[in-house]
Formats: sequence, structure tokens, C-alpha cells
Amino acid sequence: MANFTPKINFCCQSWKCYAQSFSMKVSIYRGDSCIGGPRERSFLNSRMALLGCLPEKNIEYKDLEIVDYLYLKKAPQYKVSISHTEEFGAAAASDSEDILSVGIDIELQQRSMRAGSEKYFVNEQDMETSSLKLWVLKEAAFKALSPLVKNEFPHLLLKNIWIRGNHFGICPSDKILGDIRLEKVNQYGKDFYQALAWINSPFSLK
Repeated sequence: MANFTPKINFCCQSWKCYAQSFSMKVSIYRGDSCIGGPRERSFLNSRMALLGCLPEKNIEYKDLEIVDYLYLKKAPQYKVSISHTEEFGAAAASDSEDILSVGIDIELQQRSMRAGSEKYFVNEQDMETSSLKLWVLKEAAFKALSPLVKNEFPHLLLKNIWIRGNHFGICPSDKILGDIRLEKVNQYGKDFYQALAWINSPFSLK
């Protein structure tokens, strides 16, 4: 695995919040809660966040078709991932040849986990003790992993993924498959947990 770790430094530009490195951008977008139903708003907000990650002037909202949960159809050099919670959308994008896939997830820090929900995503190889943090980390790791292992693991579950420090893999193997970071982010007066996962080239399950 290539030893490639993007630096994640948050700054705010108008409606866009970037975690920007030489090869990765992350954006959080707050949408209008009066537009459409919850599913329509989630779709819109996550893609508006994605639009904020892309510097190309020739890419518009209508061009944001994502293929295999992995890359943009119109600009396949961009590996992308999206997330949403309430009226917020988030997205990550990278055009680095060093990165094969990315995954992002956000949740409000005030969210309460349902009692007993841990049985669906926690396993003995996990090292994170906070249920909410672990949920966010695993969602991001799943989004980075699933496009690359869909043939070998067609029914991959969050519980199959382990998180240890800044790395993740698939149980029962101890092999590190990707890198992950969890950040506390304050935007629009709200506190979020934001997880960003990425898988470097070359990639192998063996």
C-alpha cells in the first residue's frame, strides 16, 4: 500500500467548508428545509456539497451522476463520496492517482444512538469505544471499501469492518485496507463528527 496521507485542514469559504489537501477536498452544504421532502432534500444537499468540491467550471449540478458509488460519469478522474444528515449534505472528491476510492460520513454530535443498535455494527476487533464515532467511521469506511470489494464481499456489512486508530479492514483478517480520520467540525452553528476514509493504490485483499 502506498504511504499516502492527505492533510485535512478545515477552512470556510462562503457556503463551502473544505478539508483541503493537495489531492482531496471536502465540502459541507446546508440546504433549504422548505424544499421538497426529506429524500429530495438529502439528494439535493449532498450533491450541492459535491459541486462545491469540484473546481471545473464545466461541471454543473445536472452532471453529478455517480457511477458505482465511486466516480463521476462526466469526470471519471474524480473519486467521490457523499453523505447527509438532517438539512446538511457533505461530499469528498479526489482526482489523485494515489487514491482509488474515498468515503465520507457526517453526523450531528448531539445524535443519540438507539439502545441495542451496537449489535449491528460493532465487532471484537474494533478499538473505538464511542458508538456514535464508530458508526460514523464505519459508514465512511464502508463507502470507500464497497466499490472495490463488491465481487469478493457482495453482502458487506458494517459489522464486517473493523476500525483501529487511523486504519480499517475487513474481519477476520488483520490486513490494513485503508486509512481513516475523524474530525470534529463546527459549521453553520452545528457540531458534527465527520469521518473521511480513503484507499491507496495499489490495493489488494491478500
